[in-house]
Amino acid sequence: MFWNNHNLIFLSAKSKFRMNAWKSCLSYICLLYFLVFHIDTSLAACNITCVNGYCDTGDECVCFTGWEGDNCDHCDGRVRLLESSGYIYESPENYKPNKKCSWLIDSQRFGTPIHLKLEEFGTECSWDHLYIYDGDSIYSPLVAALSGPVQYQEEDIRLQFTLTSGFAYLYFYSDAAYILDGFNISYSYLLVLTYLVPDYACIHLTFLTLSPRGSIGDCRSRNCSGNGICQTANFTCECFPGWSGDDCTIPDCPNNCTMGNCINGQCVCDNGYYGRDCNTETSEGLWEIQDQSTVFSRASAASVVIGDEVWLIGGYGFVKEDSMPVFKYNFTSGVSKSVPVTSSSGRLPLPRYAHSAVLYKERIIVYGGSIVDGAETSEIWLLNTITLSWLEVRFNHGEVEALQGHTAHVFNGSMLVFFGYSPTYDYVGWVQEYNILDHSWSILETKGFPALGAFGHSSVYSQEMQKVFVYGGYPFSRLGSLPGDPFYEFDLIEQKWSILPSAMQPRFLHSAVLIGHKMYVFGGNSHTDSNEYRGAQCYSNSFMIYDIDCNSWYEEDLSSGLDKDISRFGHQAVLYNDDMWLFGGYNGVMLNDVITYTTVNCSSLSNGSCELAGPGPTCMWDMDSEECIRFSEEEISYHNISFLECDPTESYGIKGIILVIFRSQTIQHVQTRAVVFHVVSCKGVDGVRVDVVRIAPMRTLCFFQDEFYTCNDLNCQFYKDCDECNRYPQCRFTDGRCSLMNPSVPPPSTFCGHPCSTSTSCSECVKNSNYCMWCESQNRCIDSQTYLTSFIYGTCLAWVTGRNGCNKIRCSDYEDCDMCLKDPACGWCGDVTGLGTCMEGSDAGPINVTSDDAVVDLTLCPSSLWYFTDCPLCLCNGHSICLDGETCSNCGDFTTGEQCESCIPGYHGTPLDGANCSACECNGHSEYCDPSSDESICYCDTRGIVGAQCDRCALQYYGDPTVNTCYSQLMINYIYTIGINSESEINITKTNLFAQPEHHNRDIIFTLTVYEAVNFSVSYITREFCKVEKEEIIIDNIYVESVFTHRFSRSTYDFSKSANTTFLFYISNFTTPFTYRIKIVQQPNFIAILASFMACVVFILTVFVVALKGREHFYRYRRRRQREVELVEMARRPFASIFLEIENNAPPDLIATTKFKPSTSVGLATEPLKDSKAALATIIMQLPLVDGEVPIGQSRITFATALVNQKSKKTDSHQPIPENREPPTPRETPRGQTQDERPNTARDIELTCDETSPDGEYAYDNPVVSMT
Repeated sequence: MFWNNHNLIFLSAKSKFRMNAWKSCLSYICLLYFLVFHIDTSLAACNITCVNGYCDTGDECVCFTGWEGDNCDHCDGRVRLLESSGYIYESPENYKPNKKCSWLIDSQRFGTPIHLKLEEFGTECSWDHLYIYDGDSIYSPLVAALSGPVQYQEEDIRLQFTLTSGFAYLYFYSDAAYILDGFNISYSYLLVLTYLVPDYACIHLTFLTLSPRGSIGDCRSRNCSGNGICQTANFTCECFPGWSGDDCTIPDCPNNCTMGNCINGQCVCDNGYYGRDCNTETSEGLWEIQDQSTVFSRASAASVVIGDEVWLIGGYGFVKEDSMPVFKYNFTSGVSKSVPVTSSSGRLPLPRYAHSAVLYKERIIVYGGSIVDGAETSEIWLLNTITLSWLEVRFNHGEVEALQGHTAHVFNGSMLVFFGYSPTYDYVGWVQEYNILDHSWSILETKGFPALGAFGHSSVYSQEMQKVFVYGGYPFSRLGSLPGDPFYEFDLIEQKWSILPSAMQPRFLHSAVLIGHKMYVFGGNSHTDSNEYRGAQCYSNSFMIYDIDCNSWYEEDLSSGLDKDISRFGHQAVLYNDDMWLFGGYNGVMLNDVITYTTVNCSSLSNGSCELAGPGPTCMWDMDSEECIRFSEEEISYHNISFLECDPTESYGIKGIILVIFRSQTIQHVQTRAVVFHVVSCKGVDGVRVDVVRIAPMRTLCFFQDEFYTCNDLNCQFYKDCDECNRYPQCRFTDGRCSLMNPSVPPPSTFCGHPCSTSTSCSECVKNSNYCMWCESQNRCIDSQTYLTSFIYGTCLAWVTGRNGCNKIRCSDYEDCDMCLKDPACGWCGDVTGLGTCMEGSDAGPINVTSDDAVVDLTLCPSSLWYFTDCPLCLCNGHSICLDGETCSNCGDFTTGEQCESCIPGYHGTPLDGANCSACECNGHSEYCDPSSDESICYCDTRGIVGAQCDRCALQYYGDPTVNTCYSQLMINYIYTIGINSESEINITKTNLFAQPEHHNRDIIFTLTVYEAVNFSVSYITREFCKVEKEEIIIDNIYVESVFTHRFSRSTYDFSKSANTTFLFYISNFTTPFTYRIKIVQQPNFIAILASFMACVVFILTVFVVALKGREHFYRYRRRRQREVELVEMARRPFASIFLEIENNAPPDLIATTKFKPSTSVGLATEPLKDSKAALATIIMQLPLVDGEVPIGQSRITFATALVNQKSKKTDSHQPIPENREPPTPRETPRGQTQDERPNTARDIELTCDETSPDGEYAYDNPVVSMT
């Protein structure tokens, strides 16, 4: 293996190989001796598997050039492959992110064919690429730019390459996003072996050409798959009849002609079937790969159909061109050719892709696109198809926007341009109009649904309906209420947008044609995975059909029997004779095949199969002529026909507000919360055609009502770019989004900053923006959100976003050989002193990149000093000399390494090309720093100390590391379990903590538990924390293996607040990861606690008793006071005395009363009510007596109260109302007299309280009541 890698010398080689023959012979012999006698001995004691290296000490791998990792299992840099066959892979496992790897297959004979085959390939789509060049550098012709899941899981795009230069250069680049399994590529070439005659001068050479068994071009490896004979002359397969292909794996009659017979190497199908394998029914469409390939190998071109020819203009290809090419393909003959074009101005349009082209009369109008290896353009060119002459249409600067990824159609003498990507306005949803007659340019004011801008969409124009249908595009939907592949309809007459049902299969760079009332969509890039592979296709072969009348999507399988996978994107599709023709495209390589899709031939179908043909209503049966004809709206109204109705299960149902659009253009706004299903009747009833109804969901978006309107409050959210947002007066871009302006707030500035595309250097590109990225190979600055659309076909070999990345983007930026050779574009020119220069180059020598064509220029560096895959043996960077010609001895200037390329521990810098190392400056908190950094970036060894020079304390740490150190606080009466195990703390060997007592009369108990042995110290201070000159040591650097406990007594240390005693704990001499546990408590005095508790109990009881007594005293006092108040109040009431005299001891119980002898009941008191019309009268009553005697212990009389009417007493209205209403004393009225001088008798007593005496006072009597 190593002999094949290093000692092939060709007699017929050019001077470069002959010049190195002498030193190569000697070095190869020495290397062989080393491998045989040294490596075999090392392998015997090897304890580790070294995939691409050898064991050095038994447990460490020494990697070969271009490999890295503990097992030397990841590519890193450049590898030269001299074996005649083998495999190329970046790693046996998943590849690493942010990698640049390259392989140079060197056959050591110019012109030797090298065969490559993809055995497995899976990378991140459109971001991680493998580039294959037919030559010895990236300046050689590009053959493939592979990306995505090509041969991975269910994807099976089989690719093989044959390179003819004698070299194959492969370059792999991965970014920082997600990764996949990577790739495995087998290679082989015809080997030329040289035999070394026994002449030490190594001059007499003989050679013999052999073919290694197992190579790709060697039929012996697969024995021609058992379907042919291996020819020994050139080791190629001679296939048996019925088979073809390099290894005889392609049958002439695939699947044994499922429904037919194989005749003369072709399938002859039975009636009702057709196709290459007779497995497709005539009621289905047919896919076929045409035998004739084209000279058109490119993608994202533009095309127009003129008669029986399709004109293909521009497009991206791997072959560099000076001007935009034009090709023609004849549909009938299958012949393609390049069209020679001229220009009256002498200036031809530059090659471009992702542009548009339309045909207007005899002129092809080409607009926009992206210049190959350049930026977007706004140019408009006219190609006269008769004179074949180009003419540029010029506009004022800024009048026409640069645009790419758009589509265009001609309508009423104007070219309408739909959507696209603008470097100024991002993805635009405009409809632009170019008036072909007066050469004016404008942006239409559209109505209806505010369509989102897109790149790489497809659009078809229906002349019958005068509508344009636009589907898909990138970016996939940016609004959650829309599907990822929005589908629009644009009415050219009313200039309004409508939203149509989505196919729910996002894609861009696909193709579409309109056949009848069906839109056929094929291929595209449907990659939607962002952080892991979920099955999204990078190159899709999905075939979908949209039925306009039924408003439904159908997905149709490809025809069986195709001899290769036709997955692709960036292809062109045109319509010819109701068939869809596909040209070119990209699936990692530029394709030049021609593929056709033949729609269902209705005329060949019978009545039984006519209505069932195709997806949805495709064919209908004419009952008059009894033949199957193609479904057509025009024919429904006058044919007696029958056909299949639209499948109601395919109907489009929504909920909520809906919009119903009738074919008659009447609009009905329906607002309901019921589920509305789209039921379409496609059948004519009594000769009257039923209008087709389409329903579009409102959701949260704006739709039309009875009259179209603009949703002012919702439109702004659709504009994601600042410049596009500010184009609309009612919108402003603030806080990273577009929103409606608030009239009460002053409008913000409309300046959006400079677009990324205006930056012309890497540093300018990334310095002021977090979303700009720089691509050095294209010398362009772009918005990172537009990467997929800016570099569709892997044209960016590597990109940077951070400021530091700009330091290593050119070959001249690298200062050492190893870093230089990791860049795929660079080589190393070294001198005899060990110093050198990195410059652009190939294996043959340095490249002069300033010339128009990259050519080898040995004047920049002689071939004897040029290194492309291996660095010079003596490369000491000026810090040592090579005593034996290879090994640097005693590296000086504080450097180390095999080439003195690194600084020794404790020093930092990049000692390449004579540069020096500087000592680390870490404020005593580390001895080491990043040895490769130009600044002192220390590896701080104490937790909590941060900063490039270990000069700051981290958050929640206290102290000053420039004077002392940093501490973490421990709270008393807590248990801490602390782990030091993060990747950023790998250098931590120390941690410091402190604690302060909370109580002055309690001891502190400290417990440390560790799981590995550490050194432990304790000290304390009694002044201001971290500002003392000396600490008092308590425990000095003891060795703790498991558990350590210590008591800090209050009698020994002053725990008072005034002392501010602080205990400092130092744990050191451990390795990360490290976990420890700390428990720190101040143990309480239980006797004092008990005494305090009893004192509290006694105190509480005392307080309770005192409170209870006080409460009782208070209540007694309050009752006493209340009684006194009541008595005083009672004393203030009017009162009088009544004297009662009982004369008869035994009166009769009842005394009869008559009119003339009224009752003489005595009224003791009268209490008038509020209105003075009634009163409560109290009288004395005699109780019934038994036998006329009063029972012993009882009373003879009682008091009774009744409600009585009160007579109104007339008084003199002029008499003044007495002010003093105090009743007179009973003594003021003569005894035995009432106020009206009437005698007071026991039977006739009347008391009135409202009468007054003549002097204005109340008159009360003091009668003596007598009872007889």
